[in-house]
Amino acid sequence: MTHWQKADGFFNFEQFYASIADNLQRGAIAVEVGAYKGKSILYLAEALLQRGVSCDLFAVDHFKGSEEHNISAGQLLSEYLENVYPMRDHITTLIMPSEQAAQHFADGSLDFVFIDASHDYQSVVKDIRAWKPKVRKGGMLAGHDIHHQPVRDAVTAVLGNFDEYPGTVWGIEV
Repeated sequence: MTHWQKADGFFNFEQFYASIADNLQRGAIAVEVGAYKGKSILYLAEALLQRGVSCDLFAVDHFKGSEEHNISAGQLLSEYLENVYPMRDHITTLIMPSEQAAQHFADGSLDFVFIDASHDYQSVVKDIRAWKPKVRKGGMLAGHDIHHQPVRDAVTAVLGNFDEYPGTVWGIEV
């Protein structure tokens, strides 16, 4: 059993992340916004490692918990750190709000950004606006839970057209 399979959490987009791992090149920079308990970032780290692709992989989360998941801040961060510990050399964790973390990256410097943080309309709009400029031309901006109406409304309002992928994923090539 791999590390990601042992981690608790939500993750139904393995096929999408496998495709991302197939397409990222050595030296790429990828960011997951909204790490929760680390299950999906672990999957991506392990998939890249299996393919022999060395990338800079970042997980961004404030780890303060949310009413949506009824989990406390200390408990969430503790579970996340325990889960990702075996892959700690392959994942850089930024413990801060999404918009603050985006400021740590130059415009056009990222190959892949995946947004799966707060699911309310305003938060999704802010996340897309903060991270889209950071993605290089030819890179991908994507996110989760397009079936959730506030997410769909926000993605449509900011991006207009987008593609849908298995696992309730939305995405665009920048």
